[in-house]
Amino acid sequence: MSLVFLPGIALASLPEALFEPQKNSKSLVLTLAARPVMSPFAHVRFCMQHPTQCSRQRVSLRKPKVALTQQRLTELEGINRSVNASIVAQPDPGGPFNDRWTLFPKAGDCDDYAVSKRARLLELGWPSSSLLLAQLSHTVEESHLVLVVRTSGGSFVLDNLANSIRPLKTVAHRIEKIQSATAPELWLRPVNPQPELRVTLLSF
Repeated sequence: MSLVFLPGIALASLPEALFEPQKNSKSLVLTLAARPVMSPFAHVRFCMQHPTQCSRQRVSLRKPKVALTQQRLTELEGINRSVNASIVAQPDPGGPFNDRWTLFPKAGDCDDYAVSKRARLLELGWPSSSLLLAQLSHTVEESHLVLVVRTSGGSFVLDNLANSIRPLKTVAHRIEKIQSATAPELWLRPVNPQPELRVTLLSF
């Protein structure tokens, strides 16, 4: 399988939700449906304070997705519930223009839940390429940060508004931005598939 690269981004390792598969008699064609976008400023500030949280960890090009075993599924469910229970939901006192993402606070908003869950899973040995922060369109005026976890059994959403993890394909809210799987400091914006961005990743 050949890899096609955008600056800093390996297309083959992006979440499967950002591709549209198309088959014909000669090749499997995947239509790229995301483009690079400016990172949330709060994430830039978070990376300056916690650089290891924004670096590649345990990434394997041969196995870009974690095998979904019962143990891994139990870890996801447990981390989602425990972090949800450990943080008291509270809006950021600084408002959206002074948003700060904090690891394991006593009280915080959706951003703090999401980065804390990602940090816990990194501690358990999950690769950074499987743990992607994503901003969902929650209301007209604000977005909602969740953690998207990529596995061989599909992608799942860990959300502070639900104690059960959910398959990404069942989430009603649109993804506004999502982390790159190969460069955690970079973010992508899903867009409608465009013919000029169509690339063949696998031929047979």
